[in-house]
Amino acid sequence: MALTKIDLVDAEVESVRRSEIARNLQGSFLSNSPVVAVSVVSSSGLDELRRAIDALLVESQKSAKAKDKNRPRMWVDRSFSARGAGTVVT
Repeated sequence: MALTKIDLVDAEVESVRRSEIARNLQGSFLSNSPVVAVSVVSSSGLDELRRAIDALLVESQKSAKAKDKNRPRMWVDRSFSARGAGTVVT
C-alpha cells in the first residue's frame, strides 16, 4: 500500500492516514501488507515500495490453486499514451 505525497504532511497526519488505511484494509488480503510512505518529489520511499511490490508478486505466484486470489490490484484513475513511454496508468 502506497501512502503518497508524504512530503506534504507532517508526522501527525501521516499517523492518522496509516490508521485509516489499516482500518479500511482490515479483513482483506492486504490487511498485513506494509504501508510505504512515498514522495515522487524527493523520491523517498520509492525503492522500498518497489521491494514491497516485488515481495507481494512473489507471494501471489505461490498460490497456483486460485489464480486471482492474493494478486495485487491497482485501481485506475486514468490511462493515456505518452510518446516514448507507452501506456501510462495513474
